[in-house]
Amino acid sequence: MPEGRRGPALAAAGDALWDIGNPIEEGESVAETWANVRGRLAYLHVKDIRAHAGGFEPALPGGGVVPLADIAALLKGAGFDGWLSFEWEKGWHPSIAEPEVALPRYLSAMRRLLA
Repeated sequence: MPEGRRGPALAAAGDALWDIGNPIEEGESVAETWANVRGRLAYLHVKDIRAHAGGFEPALPGGGVVPLADIAALLKGAGFDGWLSFEWEKGWHPSIAEPEVALPRYLSAMRRLLA
């Protein structure tokens, strides 16, 4: 979406969902995304991603390019009390770790980062 249209479109949207990997895949910085969703954030899809030949794929926390600690600091600083959803897209990326491995690691990482 052209920069000039982004602000009004988001302002009219109401509550925001932040799928933290998607804007990064599109080249948007965390700071830019945060400026667009801050104050309206109701729900957060938490994941880390790493680049591969075909684009991006899920990564275990800390194994990709998503600055989870920076995002957690933003959430804590804003007093965020909405929902976190841990995404693990095994169906689309069969070579990644099993959910039984990934989900406990995300839970542990986010508990530590948000403490």
